[in-house]
Amino acid sequence: MLKVFNDKRSLSKAASDQASAAIRRAISDHGRARIIAATAASQLEFLDALTKAPNIDWQRVEVFHLDEYIEKRSLSVSAELWHPHRLT
Repeated sequence: MLKVFNDKRSLSKAASDQASAAIRRAISDHGRARIIAATAASQLEFLDALTKAPNIDWQRVEVFHLDEYIEKRSLSVSAELWHPHRLT
């Protein structure tokens, strides 16, 4: 199904509603949730809405930054881990 939104704000809200429901379900089913998030400027409204979503125990959420990668030669993490406490 394809949904078209009138503006970025309504798209961000719909996406955060869907994501927050999935996060709450994962916590309920597994005791924790893991998500991958992008932090580009285009995602700021979504992340703002997501962090304001009710009833998410962020202490049980492990968040990874989309642009993290492991350098093949040194096997060292080349980008900072984006911790849940930075979301709020």
